[in-house]
Order: sequence, then structure tokens, then C-alpha cells
Amino acid sequence: MIAGDARTLAPLADFYIAAGRPLPAVETVGHDDLPPMLRDLLSAPRPLTPRLEDHHGEALALRVLERRRDGERYARRIVLVRRDGVPVVLGALALDLTRLSPSLRAAVLAEEVPFGHILATATAKPDALLRVVCDALIADALALSPRRDLQLYGRRRTLVDASGAIFASIVELLPPEPPSTASKTGS
Repeated sequence: MIAGDARTLAPLADFYIAAGRPLPAVETVGHDDLPPMLRDLLSAPRPLTPRLEDHHGEALALRVLERRRDGERYARRIVLVRRDGVPVVLGALALDLTRLSPSLRAAVLAEEVPFGHILATATAKPDALLRVVCDALIADALALSPRRDLQLYGRRRTLVDASGAIFASIVELLPPEPPSTASKTGS
């Protein structure tokens, strides 16, 4: 694993840097290095939100942890949570607002709907599949205990518009698999 690789973790790395915190160790991995239950979730080019909702059998709520805005550049660090409050993904988004229509821009800035629903048709093969050490910042967001031996998996995606211009970069990290509400049975 590489300690402090800002390019690999961008845009999540930007929140670490702004807080003066060291970046967690991270490495890119291949599809076959992902745990089998995460391969389809993380390798697909489509937004993660609808697939996580299918997996958990319920709509997920957006919780914005941090936001930054510099002119037309907008970034946020978020978690999506189940009804019971369990976080199911930590995400970071950096976005060029000038590349969005007024209605999409308003939806992003309202911070009520996950980005994966606002741009549900946006496809982009992951730039990188990631394995990241669970540090305190990640653990706090995902309601975990920080442990150097706990490695989480995720992905980085870059979205481009019709002209080929980059308009969004996204990092998504999944916690260790909690029981999905869809698969719970009464006992």
C-alpha cells in the first residue's frame, strides 16, 4: 500500500489536505482482488446508489459531512445511510457546476438527493478499484473502529460530458459488508 497518495484518492484526498490530516494508505487493485460480493457493485460503470439501494432493499438517505465551494467548483464528502442509520458508503465528489444544466445544478446544491440519482444515467468505467486502510476519518464517517488491519474497498470514477470535458470525479468506499436489510429474516 502507498501512504498518502493524493491522486489515487482524489477528490477524497482534498478533504484530508484541507483538514491537515495525513492520507490513509491506499493501493489500486484488480477486479479479481475485490471480495466476490463487491465485484459487481464496484466494477460496474453505472452509479453506485441505485445498486446499493437494491442490495439493501430500501432507499438510502444522503448525509453531507462536509462541503466546499470555490466559484463554480463544488465538492462534498458524504455518507449514504439506511433507515436504521447504518452508513453503507462513504463518498467524495468534486464537480464543475458549469457543466450541469440549471436543474441538475440546483439538485446537486440542494443536497437532498444522492448524486447517483441526480445523474442516474451517467456511465463511466471506474478509473481505479481501491483498497484503503480504515483510518479515523473514514472510520468516523462509516461508524467503524479505526484499525490499521481493516482494509476497505472502493472505486474512483471520472465523468465526462458529451464534449469529452471532465465534469465530476468521485471516490466511493464501502464498509465491511453489514447484513443487508433485504436479506434479514425474522428469527
